[in-house]
Amino acid sequence: MPAGWVSVRVRAIEPWALVALSFAMAATAIFLWPGLPVSWALALVPLLAARWAQSGPGRHQSELALRGTLVVAGVLLLQLHQPADAGAATLLTQAWLGAACATYAFLLRARWACGVTVFAFLVLGTVRLLHAGESPQAMPLFTDALALVLPALLAAVPGAALRRADARRECGRIDPASGLCSLEGLRAYGEDVLARCRHRGQPVTLAVFDCSDLLEVRHIYGPPVARRLALRVTQVLSQVAGERGLAARTGVAEFAVLLPGLDRERALRAIQQVLGSPSRVEYESGGSEIVLVPDLMLVQAGHDDDIASLHGAASRRLVRDREVEARRHRYLRAERERHSRPMSVPGHDAMSARERALAPTAPMPLTAAR
Repeated sequence: MPAGWVSVRVRAIEPWALVALSFAMAATAIFLWPGLPVSWALALVPLLAARWAQSGPGRHQSELALRGTLVVAGVLLLQLHQPADAGAATLLTQAWLGAACATYAFLLRARWACGVTVFAFLVLGTVRLLHAGESPQAMPLFTDALALVLPALLAAVPGAALRRADARRECGRIDPASGLCSLEGLRAYGEDVLARCRHRGQPVTLAVFDCSDLLEVRHIYGPPVARRLALRVTQVLSQVAGERGLAARTGVAEFAVLLPGLDRERALRAIQQVLGSPSRVEYESGGSEIVLVPDLMLVQAGHDDDIASLHGAASRRLVRDREVEARRHRYLRAERERHSRPMSVPGHDAMSARERALAPTAPMPLTAAR
């Protein structure tokens, strides 16, 4: 699986975990420090992060790590604004910080989870230094580190098992060569996007790109150049899809981009902003510039359409257009050959028009006149 891959179950778990953390922080702020309104506002940070995760599910580990860093910062600010005589409530806020680190240790890969936990420990040490009445002693810092690292380690083990199970289940939905979704992934993930847009009353457009010239580039320039050009196409189409869309490789030389919230005209403008008009992908290799001009077909989803029917309709139209274009090329080639064919040279036994006009005669011997 790609290094930044985020499974569907992880995307579904993250908002609910953040909502639970937000309610826990809100309860701490309201019941323990009712006279400190700023603590109530900080309790909304995980809730806002949950709304962010719900509106745009994370497609990469970095996005989840960014949300985790913001949530940890909110919990740390809650500790910074707690009263000096908080007493046992300090342990409760410390528990919420450990819960935040454990949540993202469960959701993230090891290196990203370590980054969030190290950030929490460094900022917590700074908060301890700035907080009145506390001195930088080794024992409290060790206790803080243990309170952060131990929950994270305990959560990382089942999180790794969950990701392995999801990787086995979703390996067929990711194209290993490009890192994009495969045709199966487009149908599986695209249905979720389509259902979400229908619930909100938003249009959805599927753009299918036929890049058959990739096969010709492979034949002329070789597999390495064709592979790099395909990766360039992948980057461009990922840019077209953006954070909300979905890019997929649905064939050897066919790609698709699902654009939620855009009708056909707006989707065409969004594609032209990235690929230009006419749509093209440019790549330089060995001093020569390769320009790939894909055939494009846009299909807007109706009320009863699903992703499979949309992709099938777009693919059939592309095949029909290719057949029409191939027939046109064959006809033009035949016309050029017919007009450029040399005229036939008459043979030696052919009669001229004058000879055909004369009546046939029989040869007679000549005799000398007397």
